[in-house]
Amino acid sequence: GIMYVKQNIRSAKQSINGLKKQIVSIQAECGRLNLSLSKYVGDSSVSSTSHNIEKSNKRDTKGRRKKNIITNTIAQQNKKNQSTETKTKQSKC
Repeated sequence: GIMYVKQNIRSAKQSINGLKKQIVSIQAECGRLNLSLSKYVGDSSVSSTSHNIEKSNKRDTKGRRKKNIITNTIAQQNKKNQSTETKTKQSKC
């Protein structure tokens, strides 16, 4: 919410329209992060309707790169966890 926006606003003087665009962009990014994290954690309280997913897909190239980095990092962590669990199970047998 508001704290996330405040932390990500650039301090340089801007026009009102530039500031509004930046706030909208930051809010959209926050929403995308919440949606991605809720999918990862399995939290069904965050809506994943087609409207929210379409809204989440409308992002600039920088946002796509961030999403890919987050997705790849999460996938890599899941693989590490699975291999660790497999090794632990094998060592117990």
